[in-house]
Amino acid sequence: MQHNEEVEKLKEQFPIHPLVFHRSVEHAKNIGELFDILDLMPKTYPIVWDDKEHRWAEVQDLFLINKLKELV
Repeated sequence: MQHNEEVEKLKEQFPIHPLVFHRSVEHAKNIGELFDILDLMPKTYPIVWDDKEHRWAEVQDLFLINKLKELV
């Protein structure tokens, strides 16, 4: 997805950490999907990207997530 006026407007509408915003843009296929990703973003950190749900997900323990990945 290209960086354009619509993306800049969403950046103003959703004041989140710049890196999280950038990664959201990378995951979105179009502007509508980017809006959905940003609109459904958890309100608290830490968050991780959930490939299955194609959304950010809140986690309680980042180390637990790493342990689960080792099991798969």
